[in-house]
This record gives sequence, C-alpha cells and structure tokens, in this order.
Amino acid sequence: IYIITRDSDRLDLLAGQYYEDVTLWWIIAKANEIGNGKISPNPEVKLRIPTEIDDILESIDKAN
Repeated sequence: IYIITRDSDRLDLLAGQYYEDVTLWWIIAKANEIGNGKISPNPEVKLRIPTEIDDILESIDKAN
C-alpha cells in the first residue's frame, strides 16, 4: 500500500491504523528508510506501508 502523507501523520499512528499495533511503527520506517528517531514523516511524501509483515515478525521472533 502507498499513501501520501499529511501534516498530522506519524509512523506509530499509521502502524496502529494499518497493523492495529502502534509498536510496529519501525516496519514502516524501515520500508521507507526513515531513521534517526524520526516518527513524523514529511508531509506530501509517498510512503510505503508493507502489508505482508508476518515474515518480518517471524524473523524477529527467531532472532530473539
């Protein structure tokens, strides 16, 4: 899924909206190469929201 961000968008809120879990904000950050602790993307930017996250979460569980 791709969205165009707005001023009010934050990665944690987007994760809550799309994954029903605000703690998964880092998946959106990683997919869009957003780093340095930035939680609010710039407005009017095309942002990728990964939809197939089960493999990502499974690999994290295995690593821990």
